Amino acid sequence: MSEILRQDVDVRHKWALEDIFKNDELFDKELKEAEEVTKKLVSFKGKLKNKKSLLEFFKSIDRAMHLLYRVYMYSNMRLHEDASNAKYQELSMRTNSLMSIYEEMTSFVSPELAALDEKILEGFLKDKDFSPYDMMLKDAKRNKKHTLSDSEEALLSSVSSFSNGFQDAFEMLNNLEIDFGETTWIDGTKKKLTHGSYAYLLSNCKDREIRKEAREKYMAAYKKVLNTISTMYAGNVKKNWFLAKARNHATCLDSALNDSNVPKAVYDNLIESVDENVSLMHRFLHLRKKVMGLSKMFAYDTIVPMFEGVELKMPFDEAYELVAKSLEVMGKEYVDLIKKAKEDRWIDIYENKGKRSGAYQWGPYGTHPYVLLNYKETTRDIFTITHEMGHAMHSYYSKKTQPISKGFYKIFVAEVASTVNEVILIRHLLKTTNNEALKKYLLSYFIGMFKNTCFTQTMFASFEKEAHALAEKNEPLSEKALSGIYEKLSKKYDGDAIEDDEFTSLGWARIPHFYSAFYVYQYATGILSAVLIADNILKQDEEMKNGKRKTNDALTMYEKFLKTGGSDYPVDLLKQAGVDLTKKESFDSAFKVLKGAMEELEKLC
Repeated sequence: MSEILRQDVDVRHKWALEDIFKNDELFDKELKEAEEVTKKLVSFKGKLKNKKSLLEFFKSIDRAMHLLYRVYMYSNMRLHEDASNAKYQELSMRTNSLMSIYEEMTSFVSPELAALDEKILEGFLKDKDFSPYDMMLKDAKRNKKHTLSDSEEALLSSVSSFSNGFQDAFEMLNNLEIDFGETTWIDGTKKKLTHGSYAYLLSNCKDREIRKEAREKYMAAYKKVLNTISTMYAGNVKKNWFLAKARNHATCLDSALNDSNVPKAVYDNLIESVDENVSLMHRFLHLRKKVMGLSKMFAYDTIVPMFEGVELKMPFDEAYELVAKSLEVMGKEYVDLIKKAKEDRWIDIYENKGKRSGAYQWGPYGTHPYVLLNYKETTRDIFTITHEMGHAMHSYYSKKTQPISKGFYKIFVAEVASTVNEVILIRHLLKTTNNEALKKYLLSYFIGMFKNTCFTQTMFASFEKEAHALAEKNEPLSEKALSGIYEKLSKKYDGDAIEDDEFTSLGWARIPHFYSAFYVYQYATGILSAVLIADNILKQDEEMKNGKRKTNDALTMYEKFLKTGGSDYPVDLLKQAGVDLTKKESFDSAFKVLKGAMEELEKLC
């Protein structure tokens, strides 16, 4: 943790939150207006049947969301600058509460719209006055069979007040109550083992015995409370099945996919395609074992870098220039925006005392995006720059092009632009370096991205599908059953390169995302989509340079995708970028890129 105080950070390295509110008086004024507008929304209940009232309601929603996002994001971003700031602790709690009030004030909307006669909904959809709100109307029409009576909706709403208790309980146990004890640190001293220190040791420590000790103590802590975790997760799965049945869904997966209208074929294509290509990961793991000179390889050997002494260390300005250079394939306007983001202080660059860890991109409608970093001179941090700036460009173009009702994109496509940037940076570095050691590192980094973001997340998705199937068949969700599923999948995805240990079957017990069912598969579809988009852009750019084509159609399609926001369902938006996840061919094309990288790394080794 840095000891540099926030007030001592050079203003050039701080994000310009004053672009949202120049002073506290303006913030206070908008916060009061946001509270007033939000509380008035419930007055529209029962009045959404005619055009005038519905249009007035939608415009009120627009105003409420504009104000809410500004005060909510501003107060929380201020708090993320320094968590000890009492003023923004209070304002953050106040705006968080206001977001909950908004949900309460608008809980009537979905059932009331879905209750409208289908002909009325069709009429509204054909009316150009409702074009900014067509997605809300499409959802209402699409979800008619899943929307219940007022009394039933009220009952389910009351259930929601405690149905997240399983997730809340796991988070309390996982973050506050599990004691991992102490472990040996890199310098030989003893240090308390935490989630963060465990991840650091497995990613950075060269001493196998220290990594082994950390894994054994970390996983042993979960084993001690395995019955409790099994009971919590089983309860969460049964809750999901109850809610799915209540809304007339055939399975829990159908219920989860419905929110973004993702066809089930996408989920099935993902699992089938990953299964067909899992041998590539087996090859990668065997190569890791060979490169590291291990007679036996264990789980604690699979995260630490395969190749040592190949770190891209450079100051932030130099790293940012490298990122901008790599993105020149995206066109002058895109690169100019990347440069403008740095010049106009969209980015909060360095760590300071009390600052939130990690990195993210955020920002309300009507202002430029904001990016939080904690930059250090590491290769991973350079990739974090391009990753977060990919998010920023997606948000910038979406909010600039779409009305607020359609300016925010769904989680399903959220990681596409960020990963496109990462792939382009990797390919740029591979093309411009003659350093064989660096090439090995970059290829292993790229394949590692596939392993962690595609294969591991698909393994998790398969686990969720099988676990929920047990509940749907009214079979017991015992610790033995859950661990059995996970052990089987671990052996399938890892092959024989990794030795089993007493904790192999228990990996499911430590995954927080499992309490947000069928969420993780979107990481896998995201990276596969991004790899295919980036590959198409780079191929066509090369063809243009060689005089084989006049335009980069892949780039043109991608530029259109960046501007779509939430104007359509995410699978359909990706089709505009040239990726059709309802067809297995898209998955096959992405895996060809992985296969090429794997073959190139094998040749170098």
